[in-house]
Parts: sequence; C-alpha cells; structure tokens
Amino acid sequence: MHNVNLTGGWCARGRANGYVNDYIERGIFSKRSRAKYDSRNPYVALAAEEGIILGRDQNKKQLILLPEQTDADNHNVLTFGSSGASKGQANVLPNLVNIRSQNMFGTDPKGELFLLTAPLKRDQGYAVYQIDFIDFEQSRYNPLDYVFTDVDAQNLSMTIAANSKRDDKEDFFMERAQKMLLGLIVYCKSTNPTTNNDVINIYNAYVAPDEDTFAVFVEDIVGREPTAYQTLKGLNYTTI
Repeated sequence: MHNVNLTGGWCARGRANGYVNDYIERGIFSKRSRAKYDSRNPYVALAAEEGIILGRDQNKKQLILLPEQTDADNHNVLTFGSSGASKGQANVLPNLVNIRSQNMFGTDPKGELFLLTAPLKRDQGYAVYQIDFIDFEQSRYNPLDYVFTDVDAQNLSMTIAANSKRDDKEDFFMERAQKMLLGLIVYCKSTNPTTNNDVINIYNAYVAPDEDTFAVFVEDIVGREPTAYQTLKGLNYTTI
C-alpha cells in the first residue's frame, strides 16, 4: 500500500512532494504536464488525464493523479475525515468529474452528489441513475429482477411484509398477506422470468375484483405452476 501524506489543504509540500516526484518517476502517478488545473478557469481541469485525483500541488497548479494505467498495485483510496471536513468537496466530487470512462456506483444520502454532477456526467456520455425511495420521480428498479429462486421470493415477500406492518405484531392476516405476495411473486417469475413482471398488475387483475375471480385464477391459471399453486390455493380472498 502506498502512503502519501497530502496534508495542508490537499497540498503536496515538503517530504510529501518528494514522494510524489518519486512516484511519478516510478510510473505510479501521472506526469504533471498531463494534470493541469487553474483556479480561475475550472474547465482546464476537465482536460486532465483521467484518473483518481489524490491531491494537488498548489505552487505548480498541477493535480496529483493515479492514472488508469499505473504501476501501483491497486486503485484503492481511503480518506479519513470527521463530519464536515470537506471529504466530498476535496475527494469525492473531483473524482466523480475526472473519471470519464469507468462505471461508478456511489452512496449519496443527501442527494447532493447527484444534483451537482449528474448533468456533467450525462454530457460526458454517462447514463446516470438515482435510486431514491422518497423522490419517486427519479430512477427506479424492480426487485423481481433479483429473484432467481423460491428462497429469493420468500425473502422478498417477507421483507415487504415486515416493512408494511404498523406495529411489531405478527398477526394472522399479515402472515397470510405475506403468503399471498409470495405466491404472486413465484407465479410472475415462473411464467416469464426474463421480463419486468409487475405483481401489482396481477393483483389488480385477478385478486382485487372478487373472491370468485381469485379462485378461477388459482385453479385455472396458476394451477400450471405447482409451487405458486401450493402457496395460493389455501388462501381466502379476505387475506388482503
């Protein structure tokens, strides 16, 4: 693991600067001529060599970059800092901008990384998605895409049921609702596992109308899928 102490406002100074020069010679860091920046014109940095920004030399107006093609053993970077220490401003945001050809996945509890970088990343050719379970106007995903076995279906149905309870009590109706959901998930995945099946559509079409419609659905349609049939056949319409 390479340890370069870039302290003092992310400046390479003193002994740290010696490490940087040594790492440039050894092919670990980018040559400084390929890592320019200008505090008066931020667009200059957009033309810098792609790579992980580790710091900057304020005297020479040059970034310290770990390029994609490097002799370093890995690209792992660990940043330490207390809350409010500008870790995002100093490390995360610059690298979201400077990495231009690799897939990226980030946790963004406040949504500020998406707000600040999404337009630029789209301009750089990225497809940008934000999974936000509060703002449903953004990107989304279908959890059925990750169900491959009956165990997966069981886990998903139990997770949804557990998060739908109004208290911590496991009552009769919640248990049967979980089984209803399990049966519908298994049915959807078994009949056409390659598409984004929608359990809600199945529920609205065959469960919600009345008990007779549900009974016909179970016997005549689901009956061809034995696992889902065994789960659904004993349920009463009053389950949900």
